[in-house]
Amino acid sequence: MSEQYSLADVQQILKQASILEQENTITRKQLLEIASEVGISSATLHQAEKSWLLKQKTNQLKLIQQSRRQMGSPYKTVEVENSWAFSGMGARIKSCHSN
Repeated sequence: MSEQYSLADVQQILKQASILEQENTITRKQLLEIASEVGISSATLHQAEKSWLLKQKTNQLKLIQQSRRQMGSPYKTVEVENSWAFSGMGARIKSCHSN
């Protein structure tokens, strides 16, 4: 890390620190502003956000299925194929079986 910062750099760093201090969350608008400041296009950010959301939902499904298996749930376990459509809840089902 640099030992010296320009006044503009200091302002940007403090702005980002202030945003992060607000309950450790930021709005989507703030995320877009930060991305723009570091040279990331809104299209690239949108693609990264979609990928992140897909991973989050996939992980949630895996945890639910693991929990059901451990508890001996009578509900069916659904294996979901990774698909961009998943973020719109239109995931393709690869297989479906009872536990």
